Amino acid sequence: MDNRDVAEAYWGRAPTGGPRPVVDVANLGPPPRTLERPVLDYIRKATRSSTWLWGTLAILFGAGDLNVLWAMPFSLGLLLRLLLVPLAFAGVAVYTGTRVRKRRAALRRVLTSGQVLPAEVQSIRAVQIRGRYGRVVRVRYHVQLLVESRSIELVSYHSGLSLLQVGLVEPVVWLPELPDVIVPTYLLVS
Repeated sequence: MDNRDVAEAYWGRAPTGGPRPVVDVANLGPPPRTLERPVLDYIRKATRSSTWLWGTLAILFGAGDLNVLWAMPFSLGLLLRLLLVPLAFAGVAVYTGTRVRKRRAALRRVLTSGQVLPAEVQSIRAVQIRGRYGRVVRVRYHVQLLVESRSIELVSYHSGLSLLQVGLVEPVVWLPELPDVIVPTYLLVS
């Protein structure tokens, strides 16, 4: 095998010069498809939630405030001030829970009904999120993909996106009804 053949295969071109057919790396099959364990794991990892944290804080602060209320004489103003923080935590828990539920539903819909299409990587940007003393805590990847002449941005913390290069043609799962939700198929097998 010639180096040129290897390079053309890597960059998504057939030896004849045209685009190569899309390879379904994750063996998803045609839609409608059932979601198996690796795909469900991807959905869970891609939509992590802090709902449990906010709910726990609401319970702890509410329990602590009730202990204060039992020890003090009843006052409506005191009750409202003490319950403000637990109610705020409960509100944030509900908000994050509904947001994550909608995102998971969109991912499930795309993965069950979407088509496997080729997508060209237009640009990739890694944003480092730093913690104490300038240490890198997480890296957020912004990948601009071209799917059927549409430019779509994929934002994720998945470290597998660091393997992409500009100009690379990758198979993705995409549904035209949900144009902002796109899943590279190689992330489903890792």
